[in-house]
Amino acid sequence: MKEKLSYVILKKLASNYENVNNFEFLKYFKKSSIDKFHKTIKNYPESWKKINFKTYARFSNVLLNKNFGKDELLKIIFKRRSERNFQKYPLSLKEISYFLLGATITKVFDNNFDYNSFRAYPSAGARYSLEVYLFLLSSKDLKRGLYHYNVRFHCLEYMWDFKKKDLIKIFNQKFILNSSLIIFITCVIKRIYPKYGERSLRLALLEAGHLAQNFLLLATKLGLKSCPVGGFKEQKILEILDISQEEQELPLYCIIIGK
Repeated sequence: MKEKLSYVILKKLASNYENVNNFEFLKYFKKSSIDKFHKTIKNYPESWKKINFKTYARFSNVLLNKNFGKDELLKIIFKRRSERNFQKYPLSLKEISYFLLGATITKVFDNNFDYNSFRAYPSAGARYSLEVYLFLLSSKDLKRGLYHYNVRFHCLEYMWDFKKKDLIKIFNQKFILNSSLIIFITCVIKRIYPKYGERSLRLALLEAGHLAQNFLLLATKLGLKSCPVGGFKEQKILEILDISQEEQELPLYCIIIGK
């Protein structure tokens, strides 16, 4: 009886996702979105510069080993930096393909993509709510423009061109114009909401962080520079991608890549 009741509750929750626009997490997303950028501050206050470390001085400690030889993964992790000094560099299709392996489907069970597959990053409940869009500024093999990454077929879908002035409106930072590629990560909330309700946005943000780190480390492995960016005008990117909050697809995170 208890199991049957739980099933009824879950079924009711899943059927209500059409009303997702009324829920608190979406109100928070709208409230925390950027409408305009503040003026650049030349001299940061001390509270912005100082990093505090938590220490339990009265407890004993155990020193850990730092020497792991020539471990390749650790070398890549330690080498990664957020950099903004890009020079215009044309990416090859091979390099772009390598990045996107960080988002790809890694295993399919029973030839069933829709219900039984794994990806290269963790996702709450294996709901895989994220989508990946590429603003390609410079490439040896592909034309400049906006692309969508089709994860099922591991391919790029060309959408349309974009204007550089639109990128400035999104970010208010000119360094991006010298980059090669801008990766935008969005979340389709209705994929995750039926299972997790109001926790959906929190879990989607964690998932975007996992995926972004894959992109950052893969860029480092290729000897390219990268910079994660969380400050952008949400409404402007929705407009350029031709998606909307009403469609329940929200922009979460962005990675700038170049050389």
